[in-house]
Amino acid sequence: MIFREVTQGTQLYLLDRLNVTVGQCTVAGVSKPHFDPKMLGNPPSMVVDVTIDVNGVKKSYVFNEGAEFGTVEGILLTPNREVVIRELQSIQGQAEADLKMVDRKKETITKCKSIIGELDPSVKERQAMETRITSLEKTNKELLDKMSELLKAVKTNKA
Repeated sequence: MIFREVTQGTQLYLLDRLNVTVGQCTVAGVSKPHFDPKMLGNPPSMVVDVTIDVNGVKKSYVFNEGAEFGTVEGILLTPNREVVIRELQSIQGQAEADLKMVDRKKETITKCKSIIGELDPSVKERQAMETRITSLEKTNKELLDKMSELLKAVKTNKA
């Protein structure tokens, strides 16, 4: 279904791409197709004004009459569930591709730190100090854990 075919009462899907949520709203009114001087194109395309009702709040938007979907403030509006499914598949695919890049990005960070350390002695010294501090903190935690175990054992033997 395209926007030209939408009528009052038609359900539209709302896909928030950023938060990946889907909702629905009802079409409260639709204008007849007309030219809109704000919509650029050569020749200019016909548009329809669609008023939607979202939880009692009515808002009007202009969509190309032949479009299957429109985007307003990061929200995709469409009368077609299939459009939402395709968009969700696209979002999922991009997220999966991004996840595959995580290890490579971590490796890049490690390489950059190493090269910067080689090129800037003060950075190398700071990195060595941070490594020593981390090692000392780990040793300190291990000692505290062992002391805690010993105290528990002593209390148990006294009882």
